[in-house]
Amino acid sequence: AYVLSTSNIGALDIQKYDAISFQGGTLNKLFNINALRLEQAKDKKVVNFFDDSEKYIVKTNDYNMEITVSSKIIEKTGLEGNSLINNDVVLTLKFDKPQLLKTFIEYYNKIKDLLSFMTFRRNVGFDKIFLEKSDSNTHVLTKSAEVFVRENKEFTSKSCYENILFNEIGESLPELIKLLYNSEDKKISLSIGFIPEDDKNYYILDDKKIRLICTALECELSFAKDIKVEENKELNELVNTVKVAIKEFRKKHSQLSNDMYNSISSSMGYWSFPLSEKLCALYHRYEEEMTTLNKSSSQITDEKIKAVVKYRNDITHGKHRTPDIEIVNTAFYLCGLVYFCILERIGVKRDKIKKLCEHKLLT
Repeated sequence: AYVLSTSNIGALDIQKYDAISFQGGTLNKLFNINALRLEQAKDKKVVNFFDDSEKYIVKTNDYNMEITVSSKIIEKTGLEGNSLINNDVVLTLKFDKPQLLKTFIEYYNKIKDLLSFMTFRRNVGFDKIFLEKSDSNTHVLTKSAEVFVRENKEFTSKSCYENILFNEIGESLPELIKLLYNSEDKKISLSIGFIPEDDKNYYILDDKKIRLICTALECELSFAKDIKVEENKELNELVNTVKVAIKEFRKKHSQLSNDMYNSISSSMGYWSFPLSEKLCALYHRYEEEMTTLNKSSSQITDEKIKAVVKYRNDITHGKHRTPDIEIVNTAFYLCGLVYFCILERIGVKRDKIKKLCEHKLLT
């Protein structure tokens, strides 16, 4: 990337900025553009302007960030006439504290991750990117520099009817942004590496992508609440039985140290059901959504989910396997489970998630 000042003011410091403005590109397919309306009034047509912007606040430990998404109206005047154009979307990140220039790439990558999540594609981007400064008196933002980032791929050609829109995420957007930026204790809060690279890669599902799908599901299971497996009672009974046995054994054998017994007791705290059973329980939690999402003629079952997990385990441990159509189809629709969990985690209601399943997810 390189930065070009947009003015010839010698004293202008572009090492810091107050806002980043992302314009056009994939953004144009992610927002309900509605700033320009043509209405009939008696014997003439009247052009009305509306503020269609949506604003959100993201609070962090170091600063607050205001996110504004809106469409832009461009007026063109020439020898052949005048025109008003309203087809570009602008996303602006405004900070309450100046940011160093070196932080730009992090924001750029995170916003691209946001767009990837909304489009189910990784080849997303922008037509223009500007760094902006806030006037100390009026607090009005003005463009101080334009940023050029080398992108070798064309942007996805998906339409707004196939993507999750900002308007549909609504007030949950700040929570999604927080998940993308969260890095507390280096714990992964979001895993979306399974998203296709581009429109052609959408049809390809290889071993790497299957592993990434399972990794994302494991990530979501670590945050999921009230995931109940039918044999929970039996597992608890087993744990209690083993605890009693250890206690009786300890009375008769003093050769083992206290640290050894503590280590054994501690390890029992991690006893849990295998991933395949947890995923089956997660699937049944969102079974209605999965039924709506599944556009294939093949029904997803517990046995097929377990087959995907076994396939992932086999190839991870070096076994050579070739996936059949059932494993590929099941693994693909398990991506939907990841989306359901993330959307519910950020506060999107289940009825809206079901609506998104009809045309917006995994397309």
